[in-house]
Amino acid sequence: MTRGTARGFYFDSDFDVTTVSFDFPPPVTVNHTNEAWALFGQVSCALTESPRVTGGLRVGYIAGKPSRKSPPLPAISPMKTMCWAWPISTTTPPSSTNRA
Repeated sequence: MTRGTARGFYFDSDFDVTTVSFDFPPPVTVNHTNEAWALFGQVSCALTESPRVTGGLRVGYIAGKPSRKSPPLPAISPMKTMCWAWPISTTTPPSSTNRA
């Protein structure tokens, strides 16, 4: 018997953070923009009655860009990451014979 599943994930945010101190340094506002997504799936199948092979695939992407709004400074370079994973495993259920 073969079983499988597939899923997806998406995240998007854009917000400001302002730090304030009592006297020094002056207030600083930083904008954070983030986007991430992932797709993943898994398939499991029985080779015979007991051994089972399970394999999966995952791909994801993350992008973010912090930037200072006030006081203005040179732009901060954006961060981008792409990742892949493909795990494979085998399992054999314990024997059902009774050891007496």
